[in-house]
Amino acid sequence: MVQQRLNVVGDPCPVPLLKVERKVQLMAPGESLVVLVGLEQAVKNIYDWALQEGHAVDVSQREDGVWDVVITKRRRKRFT
Repeated sequence: MVQQRLNVVGDPCPVPLLKVERKVQLMAPGESLVVLVGLEQAVKNIYDWALQEGHAVDVSQREDGVWDVVITKRRRKRFT
C-alpha cells in the first residue's frame, strides 16, 4: 500500500483543504495520504470533504497540538 505525506501545519484556511484535494486527485484508489494539520477548522473541513467524496478518513490528535488525518482514496461512487 502506498502512503504519502502532506504537512499543512501553519497554512491558513482554506489552503490545507485545497492542497489535500489536489494531492488526493492525483492518487490511485487504495493509496493513503497522511496529512499533518495544525488548525482544528482545517481538520473539520478536510474530514467533511473526504466523507463527502466517499473516501475513508481517520483523525487523531497528537500531544503536540497537531492532528494526523489519514485519507484512503476510494473509487467514486457512480449514481444511476
